[in-house]
Amino acid sequence: MNKIQYLVEDIKVDLNKENSEILSIFHSLLKKLFSLLIISSVPMFIYLLF
Repeated sequence: MNKIQYLVEDIKVDLNKENSEILSIFHSLLKKLFSLLIISSVPMFIYLLF
C-alpha cells in the first residue's frame, strides 16, 4: 500500500510540472494515433470517390 501511495504522489508531482513526462508521452501517443487514423481513412475516402 505504501508503494502505491508513493507512486501516486510521484505521478501527481510530475503532472503538476510545466514539462510533464507523462503528458508528453500521452501527447506523442495521441499524435501518432491520430496520424494513423487519418492515414487509414485515405483508402476509404478514395473508395467513396469512385
